[in-house]
Amino acid sequence: YADFLCRLNDDRNVRALFERALSLLPPEESVE
Repeated sequence: YADFLCRLNDDRNVRALFERALSLLPPEESVE
């Protein structure tokens, strides 16, 4: 269970960093 929480939290961190990186890109270069 602890491992599941750790993976879930890590996934959230990766997603947050990914979205932050996308927000730094110009709109025309952002790809969903």
